[in-house]
Amino acid sequence: MAHLQIADARVYAELAVFDKDGTLIDFHGVWGGRAQRAVAALGDCVDAALHDALLDTMGVDRDTGRVDGQGLLAQFPHDVIHAHCLQTMIEAGVPPNRADRELRARFAGVMRAPPQRDEMLAIGDLRALFSGLRAAGLRLGIVTTDDRDATLQTLSMLQVSEHVAQVVCGNDPVAAKPSPEGILRIAAALDVLPQHALMIGDTAADMRAGRAAGCFCVGVTSGACDAAQLRELADVVVNSVHEIHVLRTA
Repeated sequence: MAHLQIADARVYAELAVFDKDGTLIDFHGVWGGRAQRAVAALGDCVDAALHDALLDTMGVDRDTGRVDGQGLLAQFPHDVIHAHCLQTMIEAGVPPNRADRELRARFAGVMRAPPQRDEMLAIGDLRALFSGLRAAGLRLGIVTTDDRDATLQTLSMLQVSEHVAQVVCGNDPVAAKPSPEGILRIAAALDVLPQHALMIGDTAADMRAGRAAGCFCVGVTSGACDAAQLRELADVVVNSVHEIHVLRTA
């Protein structure tokens, strides 16, 4: 339990639930690059037009690799991305069986590869942040659309695993954000009322999930969405998770 200062808001909380990509690590550096490499890996079954169409489907800028914060890649788990990319390939004339096979073998081989240390660019000193929040009495959780194995490996690389009590991932049997199910599952497991929890994330889906759960919603501009997009849904918008400050414990 802690009293926190977040921008101009003072908040009492028992639980902080974080998104992962864009909130704890650089989003574009991981997923923009992976998306471009994954499409390129499809090789001769993708011509120039289909290459661009697949990036458009995912919401990835063809030139810069920046990811649209309101797009598919920023908000949905791998199985949803697969389904939409499959439809794009079929509409372009690739036989359905071949499209599905190539996506599962080549595309997914890049998108779902284990995290690499050179990709995991932490947003500031997360170990110090998490340690401080835990020392103040906050319980910590993660809700992400990424797969569980990759998420646990990332938390280990960031050296914060010991501080995280609960993790809900995109391949768990839980409805993905913007459903509040992941947040509510963590709150229930830790015996915390959702109104005593924070949801901290960089996308509209994060904020919608937090709103639906009844949490105080903190939007961070370190990831996929800008401040204007987040302000429509968040209680407060800050540059990064490092603007969450402990005032005192309760």
